[in-house]
Amino acid sequence: MAAVIFLLTGVRFDPAHLVAYLSFIILGSMVFSCAGTVCGTLLDKPETIGKVQAVVIMPLIFLSGAFFPVSSYPEALRATVMLIPTTALFEGSRRALLAGAFDAGLFAILAITALAAFVATVAIFNRKMAE
Repeated sequence: MAAVIFLLTGVRFDPAHLVAYLSFIILGSMVFSCAGTVCGTLLDKPETIGKVQAVVIMPLIFLSGAFFPVSSYPEALRATVMLIPTTALFEGSRRALLAGAFDAGLFAILAITALAAFVATVAIFNRKMAE
C-alpha cells in the first residue's frame, strides 16, 4: 500500500518518524486485538458482531478523525472526542508520521486504553475458560 501511495501521490515522510508512528500503531493493534478477543469470547454467534459494530465500532471510527478532521467538531464536543482511544490512535499516528510530533497526551490515552483492554481481556478470557 505504501508503494502505491508513494507512486501516485506526493506524500513523503522522514524515516526517522517511523519509531514514533509504530509506537502508536503497536498500541492501537493491542487495543483492537483485545477487543476482538473479547468479542470472540463473549459473543455466542457470529451474527451478534453486527450489533457491536453498529453500537461501538462505528461511532468510535466516525468520531475519531479518520474521515472528518477533529477540528471540524464543535468546540464543546472536541475535548470529549480527543479522549476517545481511536482518536488518539489516528491523530497521534498521523502527527508522528507526517510531522514527527510525538504527542505524549495522545500516547498516554492510548497506552492506558491498551493496558485496560489487556487486563479486561485476560480477566474475561480466564473467567470464560473456567466455566
